[in-house]
Amino acid sequence: MSLLHFNSTAVSAACRYSVQHHGLMGPAVKLMINQYNIDPAKINGTGPKKNLLKSDVLSFIDKENLKPVIMSAAEEPYDEKSDMTVTFQTRPYKLHKLDQGPASETTLTRKDALDYYRKMQVIRRMETSAGNLYKEKKVRGFCHLYTGQEACAVGMIGAMDKKDAVITAYRCHGWTYLLGSTVLEVIAELTGKISGNVYGKGGSMHMYDKNFFGGNGIVGAQQPLGAGVAFAMKYTILA
Repeated sequence: MSLLHFNSTAVSAACRYSVQHHGLMGPAVKLMINQYNIDPAKINGTGPKKNLLKSDVLSFIDKENLKPVIMSAAEEPYDEKSDMTVTFQTRPYKLHKLDQGPASETTLTRKDALDYYRKMQVIRRMETSAGNLYKEKKVRGFCHLYTGQEACAVGMIGAMDKKDAVITAYRCHGWTYLLGSTVLEVIAELTGKISGNVYGKGGSMHMYDKNFFGGNGIVGAQQPLGAGVAFAMKYTILA
């Protein structure tokens, strides 16, 4: 799976070292250090009491040409427990103009369960950082968090095919991350940076990706747009 690889022990040690030698770090700085697996001791802080600023970390990332730490499925060690499955019975469905409804039971593998849980945790931590930045007035305008709704997006993504398209309302941070953008790109978009999902021009409610037709700032705007996307897909993909 293509997910951010968080080494909690190393990150915790790095944060403690940074507090001792560089002072406290803001949430955005911690997020970037975490995502790029950077040793804070290698960065010269330019803030008060040598605190690390976001500009310090971004300069270091550019200088070292670093990439986010990604672990692919091929790199993960094989775990014999990953083939374990569990079966759930679903609730009955009321059908409307359908001869047959969804399956009455579903199975979940251990690997998929951990994948879903990890994605939900990443979204929650990302949104916590976004909320802190909003309180610090680093995020201008609206900031509609997806906190508490992580399972909705993760579950729907888990049931989708790669060719499926998605459109949503104004709480789109989690969707943007799940559909291809990095955590840093989402945070950068919120703070109006050119490294953001849409170059800092969209903000909280207007992020897009491949087959993701965005958040929409107007209440209900996604419904007619989504109908149009579905109508187009009917002719271009399903035909």
